[in-house]
Amino acid sequence: MADEGSGRHPGGIMIMRFLSHALESGIPRRSFGVAAVVGTVLNLINQGDAMVGGRALDWTKIALTFIVPYCVATYGAVSYRLRQERDANCTGAPPRSPPPATESQAEDATPDGSSRERARRYTDAEMKR
Repeated sequence: MADEGSGRHPGGIMIMRFLSHALESGIPRRSFGVAAVVGTVLNLINQGDAMVGGRALDWTKIALTFIVPYCVATYGAVSYRLRQERDANCTGAPPRSPPPATESQAEDATPDGSSRERARRYTDAEMKR
């Protein structure tokens, strides 16, 4: 099913958006850092005995052990940005964080973050049983 008038398939547009996000503003650098740390640890776990024992290393496994964390980190970052983009388009406004608690809400909060009123209602309901 193509977009009307454009002759493009929606999946192709999504791939282009994904790739444009994957190559922008810090995502490759962060993904590379994740891949370097995770790939090194996994290679030491998986092939440490071969490295220490002087046996032959499997260079395909070494490469894949760095490529997979890079792809996973990139996918996670791009998915987050696409979701932010989608949410902003649905509401027509940029995503917002929840408003800060009012002074009375802060006073009513218990250490576990629940409301004292909710706890009181629960206690009242238990007493009626």
